[in-house]
Amino acid sequence: MDKAEIRALVEKVLARRGLLASPEPSGQLPHGVGQPPPPPVLPARASGAAASPAPVPPENIPLEISARHVHLTKEAVAELFGSPSVLKAARGLSQPGEFLSEQRVKLIGPRGELDNVAILGPERKAVQAELSMTDARILGIEAPLRLSGDLSGAGEIKIQGPLGSIRAKAAIIAKIHFHLRSCDAENLGLRNGASVRVRIKSRRPLVFEDVPVRVREDFMPALHIDFDEANACMFKPGDSFEILSDERPPGVCCDSRIKSPKIADQAIANLCSIYPANSHRTSGSCSPENRDFCVINDEKIYKRNGLLDSRAESGPVHKPGKAALVTESDARRLVKAEGKIRLERGTIVTPAAKDVFFAARRRIEWES
Repeated sequence: MDKAEIRALVEKVLARRGLLASPEPSGQLPHGVGQPPPPPVLPARASGAAASPAPVPPENIPLEISARHVHLTKEAVAELFGSPSVLKAARGLSQPGEFLSEQRVKLIGPRGELDNVAILGPERKAVQAELSMTDARILGIEAPLRLSGDLSGAGEIKIQGPLGSIRAKAAIIAKIHFHLRSCDAENLGLRNGASVRVRIKSRRPLVFEDVPVRVREDFMPALHIDFDEANACMFKPGDSFEILSDERPPGVCCDSRIKSPKIADQAIANLCSIYPANSHRTSGSCSPENRDFCVINDEKIYKRNGLLDSRAESGPVHKPGKAALVTESDARRLVKAEGKIRLERGTIVTPAAKDVFFAARRRIEWES
């Protein structure tokens, strides 16, 4: 055995005992011999502010069906399931922090019962039972149409658990609504508290009016409907929707005529403040000082004889800009106004918009 073999054997033994670094695999040079050592792995640097989330493309916002369920307080959980009890998560839901509980309850009304009703966690500040209209009729209770969290006028219902029961004015018909973050709302041109019209593109297409928009940073974008609404439009997984109208801020009427002079003054003031000149939704100018008119999407909103009127002498001219698109909601707004309807050449008119113009017997004049 020569010196090289003896040295290799000794180094191998020492390496096994942890007294010497393991020999490099064949074909690789040890660090410092012919190549630089790899850069050190540094811990992630804590940033001062979290990165802003990217908005979800409108076509990727899911349409979700919300089945009947209840929300409970900590006290209600203890009363129904014994003390101490907590809600046990079976699986998470699409909204961050929310989960479907392992526990179930029975809902009891004057005329009927509903078994195996889901509980959504975590616990809330108030007991709430979100039902469909069909559910309310089965139970025989009167429940108002409300957004989650609004229990004004809620119907009284009995909730039965394995170890106890409670009665609460907690039953509401869940209202269709959007969940959006600020970035998603901005991307869609919407804001918290707005109401829109939504068309469900299914085997039986339906248009839902007055769909509220709820904006909160801990939301995940979704459109929620209940089972009655899903069945009415023959919903199936994969169906989508489209927003048919622009933002309608609360308290602002955008009809072609407003019958009250006082409301007309307030409406013009609101429109001027909501759609300032040079904003992304406004073309033209706004005159809050004399409140004679506002220009919204190139349509003048006049105040005539104390009334609010969108009719102009020559009729509205729709000029949405490059790659212009006239939707059904645009067409409905245009046919309300007297005079000619003039569109710039190159404007795309959707089939639904053409149907509106045809039904109203209104002819389009094209500008060059």
